[in-house]
Amino acid sequence: MATSFSLAVYSITINKKGDKDDLQILTDFGDAGKNFLSDMDTMFLSWKQDEKRGDQYVPVKKDSEDKQGNAFRLGTKADGGGYYLTCNGQYIKGIIESGEFGTIEEGVNIETGKTSFRKNANDVLLKPFYFMLYIPKASQYGFLLIERISQSGIATILINEIQKYCKNSGGYEEYTIRIQPLVLNKLIDKRMAVLKYEAKTIELRKIQDERLKISKISDNNVSDKDVHTNLVYKIKRGMRMQILDFINSVRGKRNEQDTFYVIDNDLKCDDIAVTVSVDGQEKVLSLQNLKSLGFSMDITTDVSPLQTNGYPSYDKLDKQASILVSYIKEQFPNINEE
Repeated sequence: MATSFSLAVYSITINKKGDKDDLQILTDFGDAGKNFLSDMDTMFLSWKQDEKRGDQYVPVKKDSEDKQGNAFRLGTKADGGGYYLTCNGQYIKGIIESGEFGTIEEGVNIETGKTSFRKNANDVLLKPFYFMLYIPKASQYGFLLIERISQSGIATILINEIQKYCKNSGGYEEYTIRIQPLVLNKLIDKRMAVLKYEAKTIELRKIQDERLKISKISDNNVSDKDVHTNLVYKIKRGMRMQILDFINSVRGKRNEQDTFYVIDNDLKCDDIAVTVSVDGQEKVLSLQNLKSLGFSMDITTDVSPLQTNGYPSYDKLDKQASILVSYIKEQFPNINEE
């Protein structure tokens, strides 16, 4: 399978502990006026080689003290021109190189079948991952964009490092930092518009309805809380229903606690699924799973051709990240861009 590349987006908020609705301005919160963006700049700069610290090489950090885990460092430019790390206004972006340690592996030449090198337990094969931290001015929301290479990524490593640094740096004791995947409506709309699916059936899953309530069945061994009822509507031949239109119509039917869909006053369900025909094959799209379409943007085609090392250039990755930022601004029109 060919290597694929994508950019995932995460939202960042800071709230008072015990009150998740008490969101703070990320660049100015607390009595001391803490600045999350400034703290992140300090964190990334601390990953650089420091002669005063006695570093002879670019420092490599481990995400675990176990014998196996991931190691990472700031990416360096091949021409010796320093690091891929830029802090510019409300942005911090660069390259983090990461790979696994703790295993012994043979590197075999695919043309000759001969062993070219041996990777020892303390060796790491590093992959370069792009990242961007975007913190609008006077905003309660920040955004983290991270590249994924096929099934490999650095999201867990980077989020853990951010949490660890803030915990150890002081000033965050009364606050909770939340970094979680962000669904971008633009990405969902773009994908669904391209697919142009038409529904064949619509299924309401795990229905809650007093009219359908089952008291007890099977000799009183199964109660109503153990039984889930699904309801399937078939679309008559000749009737056309565009999936994107249907999805837009039910998005607003999610209740305030985001736990179920309210179809009408009495009829509620946990999920809504649609069956579509794609190239003659039936495919089921669940609204619960549909959100995953908005978590990341596939950029494989847009970053080609690749460099000689088999990875996209920094400039191409940065360009795609800028497109994602434009989608973020479209979804959050009130963020301050002073």
